[in-house]
Amino acid sequence: METTRKPPNTDLDTTPPAPGDLELVRGFVSLHDHVEGTRDSVPPSLETVEWWLREHGLLTVDRTPEEADLRWAAGILEALRSRVHENMGRSPDPGSIDTLDRAARETELSVDAPCSGIARRIAPVAGAR
Repeated sequence: METTRKPPNTDLDTTPPAPGDLELVRGFVSLHDHVEGTRDSVPPSLETVEWWLREHGLLTVDRTPEEADLRWAAGILEALRSRVHENMGRSPDPGSIDTLDRAARETELSVDAPCSGIARRIAPVAGAR
């Protein structure tokens, strides 16, 4: 059976929203395309990733992203999914951990454990991974 991709947002997501900013992450991790004529999910196309980023205000209308940037975002998505699957009992995927660590360094994100939040730092913290 041939896999074809439908335009994004053609199915209604009835999942209750996650609290606060976690809903943005939940929505991203849930992003997928379908095999036409079935309910089978496949990873999202780069076009779907771009659509989602625009739909959520993470990519401005006047900017056309490079394919490499969309592939980077898709890689982050798959790494996050891998971590979710690990939480559900699958074996850890060291590659996903490396991908997320690298993305955090590249975007200067860090987790502040006492606050249980994610903060963008202006300058990287020495010794932080």
